[in-house]
Amino acid sequence: MATTPKLGLTLLDPGGVGGEDLVNQVLNYMDPGIVLAAEAKQNVPPGAPSVGQVYLVGPAPTGAWALQDEDTMAFWYGGWQFRAPYEGCLCYRKDVGEWFSFSTDYTVPTFAALKPIWSTTQYPLLGRINGEGRYSKLIDVGALPNNTTKNVAHGISNLKLTEPVEFVGSAVDASSNRYPVPVTIAGVGAVGCSLDATNLNVMTNFNASTWTAKILIVYALNPS
Repeated sequence: MATTPKLGLTLLDPGGVGGEDLVNQVLNYMDPGIVLAAEAKQNVPPGAPSVGQVYLVGPAPTGAWALQDEDTMAFWYGGWQFRAPYEGCLCYRKDVGEWFSFSTDYTVPTFAALKPIWSTTQYPLLGRINGEGRYSKLIDVGALPNNTTKNVAHGISNLKLTEPVEFVGSAVDASSNRYPVPVTIAGVGAVGCSLDATNLNVMTNFNASTWTAKILIVYALNPS
């Protein structure tokens, strides 16, 4: 039988019989995908899925999903049905509360502009570097250290340190003068920063204990 070009829905043959079965099958196939909302992206099929639930298949699927490609959409209607996403396909992931659009995968959130970038919670950015999605998070460093290093837990899970990391921030001195971070100030000293899997590390080579700072980190994540 002929099928539709994008979703592969089976078309009725002219003069065919038993059309109601085929129409019902197509409606069940379309139902979860009209506004696509996935429970999560994972490698292991859930033990007791509900009818109509949708999942995105992860990079190392097992069990009933073992032969499926990453980001295939899995639907439960008395058995798993699989659908390959198409370019520009939108999916809302309930587990992270974000919309994603499909290109080569579902790692790029679409409606990031609706949320504030200067947020102390993880914020997905539009665009990609080296094929990776980017995120940002604002870290309130508080008082800067006295000629030493201050380690501030950033709370970012799955941080990918093999990709470029950017810092955008400012430090404020006791006179309310504001400086970019990192920075070297003639006659005063330097404020620098680095990132590891656990902490944002802020270094000074002078007594900056009366200064405060907030630093926005832009980073990539390892695939979930």
